[in-house]
Amino acid sequence: MQNFNGTLIDTDVLVIGAGAGGLFAALSAKRNGPPGTRVTLIDAWQAGRCGHTAFSNAWTVVVTPDDDLDLITREIIAGNDMVCDQTLVRNTLATSYDRLKDMEAFEMHFSKDAGGQYIRRPTRGLDATRVLYPEGGGLEFSWRMRRGLESAGVQIIDRIFVTGLMRGAHGDGVIGAVAINSRSGDFHVLKAKTTIICTNAITFRSGFVRDLTGTGTLLAYKAGAALRNMEFSYTRPSTPRFYFEGIAFAIQEGARFLNSKGERFMLEYEPKWGDESDVPRIARAMSIERQKGNDPLYLDMSGVPEDKREYFIQSKVKWMEYFYRKLGKETRTDMFGSAPYYALNQMTKGGVATGADCRSSVPGLLVAGLAQAGACRKSRRRGSMPPKCTPCTRRHTGSATMRHRQKATKH
Repeated sequence: MQNFNGTLIDTDVLVIGAGAGGLFAALSAKRNGPPGTRVTLIDAWQAGRCGHTAFSNAWTVVVTPDDDLDLITREIIAGNDMVCDQTLVRNTLATSYDRLKDMEAFEMHFSKDAGGQYIRRPTRGLDATRVLYPEGGGLEFSWRMRRGLESAGVQIIDRIFVTGLMRGAHGDGVIGAVAINSRSGDFHVLKAKTTIICTNAITFRSGFVRDLTGTGTLLAYKAGAALRNMEFSYTRPSTPRFYFEGIAFAIQEGARFLNSKGERFMLEYEPKWGDESDVPRIARAMSIERQKGNDPLYLDMSGVPEDKREYFIQSKVKWMEYFYRKLGKETRTDMFGSAPYYALNQMTKGGVATGADCRSSVPGLLVAGLAQAGACRKSRRRGSMPPKCTPCTRRHTGSATMRHRQKATKH
């Protein structure tokens, strides 16, 4: 280090990524570490204004004391075709109400009815599970979390792009990271006793959100961590003309998937759920309909009542607002006409293999959020699994993906 030319940051816990996973990981580290624990949160962009969370409505699953935890756990596990770390899912759901109270303590507001109960909505493919979101959506959530972390004493450094993780001189565990400032190019060394990767996965939203690049998974892999589920990908319905957040709620308000004959084809494939089926099943049905020659396929929004349509136009999701401004009056034409839809591959749903305690196969490296593989299948190894991760013995079938539900319950 005698010829070191750069910025040296010495911390106890280094959190990489400032989405929902990173924000809560930093909060947990500060609260649960010994008094005086130094926690540093970094992001390649500006914490509180970056990532999937800030560019979403921040819908999240919360299990309240009056809910049936076991039933909701079974629903989410079954909804992921049993291919998930069931202990992790249950633990996350069991603590979700506490996380809601954390958010409220940071002055986030969640709508309530006249009786004081949270206003929640069902989500497609699930019976008992309900979702809610903070007023102001993902941007409000992210910024208030940042302010709360600063008040708690977490060091937040913006625009630090991590280029690699550091390991000990004798091949020991991860001892921090090396990075550059994404504006000045200045070199940084971040020494840490524990490093937590909380970056996002590569998803279909990478076309809208500039920093969904999956770099955290690559960083962990190069440091020797085992990956899991890289052979799985996620397929969903999408449109080349206009995509918007809230399709599930549009269907609840009267939108329908139709084929070229004007038929509601989902009822043939999913008689119980119909258009409210989980997205991989809709994508599968679309593929079959195309094979039958019944394409093009459409999401017909004409059934959404006029007094409900403004809800979908006046979005707090910033990338959607960009499209609204760009399209102008065409927004309503595209959204409430019969927009063509097709099955779209959403890239991989794999990530870093961890146990339910979020520990990777490399000492000193933990992983959370969508960089973490929440499924329980054989790993693509670069090292051994942590002893607490026991492979699931059930036979796994189907799409095998932890979609937005896994991310949401991690909040």
